[in-house]
Amino acid sequence: MKNYYHILGVETTANLNEIKEAYRKLSKKFHPDLNDGDPFFEEQFKLVNEAYEVLSDPWSRSSYDLQFDETAHRMPQPPTAAEPQNSIVQWLNQDTRLRFLFMLVMAVSFLGILMLFYIRNTYQKRLYSPLQEIYSTSSPTASSNYKQETEPERFVKAWISELGNKDFTAAYNRMSKDAFSGTLQEFGSNKAYGGIYKTQLVACYMKYENRNEALVVADYNSFDAQHKDGNFIQEFYLEKIEGLWFIKKIKPRF
Repeated sequence: MKNYYHILGVETTANLNEIKEAYRKLSKKFHPDLNDGDPFFEEQFKLVNEAYEVLSDPWSRSSYDLQFDETAHRMPQPPTAAEPQNSIVQWLNQDTRLRFLFMLVMAVSFLGILMLFYIRNTYQKRLYSPLQEIYSTSSPTASSNYKQETEPERFVKAWISELGNKDFTAAYNRMSKDAFSGTLQEFGSNKAYGGIYKTQLVACYMKYENRNEALVVADYNSFDAQHKDGNFIQEFYLEKIEGLWFIKKIKPRF
């Protein structure tokens, strides 16, 4: 749609006198008789007359303004600060392959996170399921499923308690001298177990037992001078010598 205001060089709010004055100057400037019949000036002169005929008549101008406003609203607007041209959405829209690659990376990342959570939960269930059984059977409401504490379990509990009470002599005597190197003096020093001064048993259960061997898993918290506090889940390998249990090896569960 032709912009008659632009052709006459006036604002859309110009009054009739301003329109007439602009027409008078432009018609004189582009009049073919004053420009040796040049086709360019002749064309411009026709446009000026056409614009003046519309804008000088109130009814024609009102009708033109309505159409001109609707056309202006349909025209693309310049970008605003809230809609930057270099946004990631517009960048992706420019190339379907980039959009597909971006969505693929996001999907793989999401699936990877889900897989990590699944592996972690599965591992924890396998690790703590025996301990959860101990927790449930130790409750008075679960007396029907209660398993009587075995001698190796009591043995390991006593060792953890003696260690926390700094009764190193008693704890040392529960350990197999053939399997553990060192002396009682080294075991009872401030450096032993990081200077441990307190233990707190969480759970303890028998993994297997035969005539002369047993494997007990214990979950306990310890407090020492180096790490202040920490949780341990350890496997205690026990052996029976002349009717007495001894700790042959202690191995971290994880």
